[in-house]
Amino acid sequence: MENMTNGRPLLEIKGIEVVYHRAVTAVQGVSINVQPRSITALIGTNGAGKTTTLTAVAGFMHADDVKITQGEVAFDGIPLRGRRTDQISAMGVGYVPERDKIFPTLTVEENLGACRGRGSKSHALSTEQIYGLFPSLAERRKSIAGYLSGGERQMLAISLVLITGPRLIMIDELTLGLAPVVTLILADVIANLRKKYGISFLIVEQNALTAVDLADYIYVMENGRIVFDGPPDRLRAHEDFQEFYLGIGAGGEQKNYRDVKQYRRKRRWFG
Repeated sequence: MENMTNGRPLLEIKGIEVVYHRAVTAVQGVSINVQPRSITALIGTNGAGKTTTLTAVAGFMHADDVKITQGEVAFDGIPLRGRRTDQISAMGVGYVPERDKIFPTLTVEENLGACRGRGSKSHALSTEQIYGLFPSLAERRKSIAGYLSGGERQMLAISLVLITGPRLIMIDELTLGLAPVVTLILADVIANLRKKYGISFLIVEQNALTAVDLADYIYVMENGRIVFDGPPDRLRAHEDFQEFYLGIGAGGEQKNYRDVKQYRRKRRWFG
């Protein structure tokens, strides 16, 4: 299953298998394409393998004894498998993890300074451009980052990647635990970054509504495999996606949690 947008993908994940501790296969035969100047979402339940997929691309695997045992990953046609994290970052691949994403004992300003000079200088955003994107960070530039709200921490984490000049930003759990108003702000910023600077995004997202509203193309991942993919309209029209991910029954009724949990055991992905 592949994103069939015209042209060579900026990021091509082709049939990768990722194994933990040489025994546990977390990702099996996953193929994902991210086109230039696009927003791609990867959705699925906890434990589906979404985070493992991102860390495999970014190179954050060696400390946990995690390895890509099959398949290939390429960025703009250049193989990434086996490269160090800093090398991958310098090529223009930015990664915002779910946790440990900022320096909590430094100020906002010091966080940005610590990441200045890494990556591609030609694509790097200035500090003032960052503050223009996130005015609340400008107001709190002298504040200790550990005291920021969850939304402000996510804004800062994205900023730490933007300041390195990425062409692709991968974000693990963009909106998890954030207020709806913050979700809207982040979605708007990401859309503008794509439009103004041509940055592509691969976003792990548990909120399916956010994914279909923001992304150009979506992959559904379950049990370490991609089970369905397509543009938002294709997913909205699919009964399994409607019922399990949007909570909408065949007759258009809103499903409750018990219904959805039961449906999870019997769902099938066809067409």
